[in-house]
Amino acid sequence: MPKMIKLSENDIVIQEGSITSCMYKIVSGKAIVFLNYGKDSEICLGVLKEEALFGEHAMLTGSPSPYTIVAYCELVLLQIEADGYETFFQENVYNAIDLMKNMSKTIAMLKTDLNLLMDEYMNENQKKEASNLMLKNARKYGYTDLRSSPYFKDLKGRE
Repeated sequence: MPKMIKLSENDIVIQEGSITSCMYKIVSGKAIVFLNYGKDSEICLGVLKEEALFGEHAMLTGSPSPYTIVAYCELVLLQIEADGYETFFQENVYNAIDLMKNMSKTIAMLKTDLNLLMDEYMNENQKKEASNLMLKNARKYGYTDLRSSPYFKDLKGRE
């Protein structure tokens, strides 16, 4: 059953590297997304506003959180536990759609970032090696059609 929690400015909601069994929806307030929070290499990735959902990646995969979320101001959150998220989304279909849209945007952004990094730092042979490694790992997890990336165009017919 989802529950409401209230946090103060600068409270940490999720710590980078932690494993959590819940996700959150912002009811009121704002939160900031950081990489390397509190370190010299700290990077602010963005601000989350009311209605934003976050924490789903770590909750759904059981993997460590890739970022730290910090309350920008007084923050009221709806905390959704892993054992109740299916019911939450059945009762709140629009939140499920919002989450899918957000995940799709994140995937597109990561793809763009990866392509830009590869263009900037890799020669053609390194790009081919990286593409082969990514394809191998994707197949390991059941993904077979990654050729929409320009770096997979040389793999056509290798299925």
